[in-house]
Amino acid sequence: LMTGRYHGAPVIPHLDMPIGAVHFARWLALFRETAAETCPTTGAAHLVERAERIARAFQMAIATHTAEKSNQRKDDAQLRSD
Repeated sequence: LMTGRYHGAPVIPHLDMPIGAVHFARWLALFRETAAETCPTTGAAHLVERAERIARAFQMAIATHTAEKSNQRKDDAQLRSD
C-alpha cells in the first residue's frame, strides 16, 4: 500500500458495472473486519480511512459517469427527433 508501484486506473473498469451504495457498504464492512483482525489498531484505522476515501471517490466517479451517459442518451434522442 502506498509504495508508488501501482500506476493503474482502477475506476475505469468499474464505471459500467451495476455497483451501488449497498456494494460499497458491504465492501467497507468486510474491509473494516479484515483490517481489525489482521492489523495493529493504528494501522487498521489508517487503512480503513484510506478505504473509505477510495470508496467515496469510486462512488463519485460512477455517479458522474452515469449522469454523463444519461445526458448523452437524452442528447442523442433529441437529435434523432429533430
